[in-house]
Amino acid sequence: MPVRFTKKVLTERCQKYTKTWAGKVLDRPGSLDKRSWMQKNPFLHKHLHEIQNVYDSGYGMKILSREIGISYTNFRTIFLKYLGLKCRTGTNVITKKLREFRKEKAAKEGYFKNWPTTMPFLLQSRGLQGWYESKQHGKKIWLRSSWEFIYCRWLEEQGILYDYELRSFKLKSGKSYRPDFFLQNNTIIEIKAPRYNDRKWKYEAFKEEFPEYNLVVITDVKPYCKRSYVTDIKEWKKIIGKSKAYK
Repeated sequence: MPVRFTKKVLTERCQKYTKTWAGKVLDRPGSLDKRSWMQKNPFLHKHLHEIQNVYDSGYGMKILSREIGISYTNFRTIFLKYLGLKCRTGTNVITKKLREFRKEKAAKEGYFKNWPTTMPFLLQSRGLQGWYESKQHGKKIWLRSSWEFIYCRWLEEQGILYDYELRSFKLKSGKSYRPDFFLQNNTIIEIKAPRYNDRKWKYEAFKEEFPEYNLVVITDVKPYCKRSYVTDIKEWKKIIGKSKAYK
């Protein structure tokens, strides 16, 4: 059985009222009508304050949504979009309380144990990981995404020497940064989709603290595709599907 967070963090009155109130909101026809109705509802002044305080104390939205009894998507729609719940961003999203819960969950369930079977939806992800047979290095390299596969293969076809995740760098913030590809002349390539904009601070910090390196962040891998983007993604899925790591 999956490990669930069982501690009650909301008062019973807030929990029951919120679930009833959320159902009424979702039943209303349009977003403008929803917003207008909520502004006239006393919940906005009573229970939203309690939910905000609980969230600020370190609990996550998924824990709150499960306790209230609504989906995570509906929780975000109602409380972020319509009520303006102030949420954490960047490196502050994961709090100490959430880390402790995840640590307990991982210890009981096993971190990503047999994940291709238990979580097959990850096989459809653009961040699909797997082994790549590097001709340049004469060994297998564990790549962390299909984008990295596309770029890595392009480097080898162009005859460009590289090392993958050669080393990590300790930043002044205390965080570590391990870039993707190390090329000649101290050039570093980071492959990252635009949806990971919250990590820009790390790249800027690296450029400032390690000026001897030339960091290039690639946010569009299509120019490096061998055939087409869709075809190359399918090829990568086929490669890792045959990998021993998935047997």
